[in-house]
Amino acid sequence: MERKNYREKLQELSHSTGIKVLTGLRRSGKSALLAMFAEDLHSEGVPPEHIIAIDFDELHYEESLDYGALHDYIGECLKQGKKIYLFLDELASAADFERIVGSLYLNRRLDIYIATSQAGLVKRELATVLSGGYEELHVLPLSLAEYVQESTGALEDKENMADQCESYIHQSGLPGAICLSGEENARLRREYLEGCLSTTLLWDVAARWQFRDMNLLKAMLCFLYSHLGEALSPAKIAAAMKEKGIVKSLSAHTVSDYLRALEEAYLIYRVPRCDVRTRQVLQSTEKCYAADLGLCELLLGKRELSEGILENLVYLELRRRGFQVCIGRAGTKEISFLAVKKDPIYIQVSANRLLAKKLHPLQQIRDQYPKYVLTLEEAEETNYEGIHIISVMDFLLRT
Repeated sequence: MERKNYREKLQELSHSTGIKVLTGLRRSGKSALLAMFAEDLHSEGVPPEHIIAIDFDELHYEESLDYGALHDYIGECLKQGKKIYLFLDELASAADFERIVGSLYLNRRLDIYIATSQAGLVKRELATVLSGGYEELHVLPLSLAEYVQESTGALEDKENMADQCESYIHQSGLPGAICLSGEENARLRREYLEGCLSTTLLWDVAARWQFRDMNLLKAMLCFLYSHLGEALSPAKIAAAMKEKGIVKSLSAHTVSDYLRALEEAYLIYRVPRCDVRTRQVLQSTEKCYAADLGLCELLLGKRELSEGILENLVYLELRRRGFQVCIGRAGTKEISFLAVKKDPIYIQVSANRLLAKKLHPLQQIRDQYPKYVLTLEEAEETNYEGIHIISVMDFLLRT
């Protein structure tokens, strides 16, 4: 699996002096990406002995979980006097990992790469130790284009593209699930996804946050996955879960803790609202999207293709392309996404073509930046008063 865009980004980051941190959901491909990067280094002439890879989730590296043992081991490697590439996978499993990183960071003969499925490692511990001396590469599951290329080897096969898109939505974009596609592998694929989800919930959420009620944790995730693209707040979630009889008692404060924990494990993405004119974040409701729709189907079963699911696909694709994304607000009207890289673009996601309530908010924005309506229908790109109207599939497959 090539992951060309991520490999190119990693090559770019390799020229910086700071620590490189690969973040993302478990099994989204971070470890495989580091392995591919090691191959690239070998091809450039870096000897294998100058690349040290330690996976702290593997039992045979258990002795390296100790700060002193790991520090001594790397010290021995550095005695060779050459530049060492150090790959540390799931470092948060190691005791005193902040001390490990802080001390290693001072040695300029070490080029350090850390892969983690815990956002808190970056936002708190590493940020404190390194004082901003790191670069982050966020790794998402396979895009639709990557999925199709792995499945068929070509993006030009328009005849079967709709079927490929449906399989992608229902079967997961996690790289390890690609070889388990099809109904004949449904049981094995389900077991694979169950393993990914249970490990993430147990180690990256419950253990790290000391949550004891696994049933509530799973119920919270199910609720969020069943309300993709809907306006939510901790108070609203608590009230809805109590009203539906999911829980008897639940406070907004508890919901906030669970949301933060699920977000830091990359099981969900919380997307705030912001004013399209001032770009200021609005302190009101937000929307949640899933890192992988296959996990939604695992928990909820097969569902009809809704506007929320379409938004989920578009949101993840915008993130892959390097955009900062929020929900747009123009006066009292909502815009699916305001996406900013250098300049902004405005996107409305619609299950219907030329839906008036989707076009109207974009028509109220008077700047010159691109505006799009992405529809479920297959059609050639058209232009309506300067607003580009294209199919969601065409947008997702653009590389």
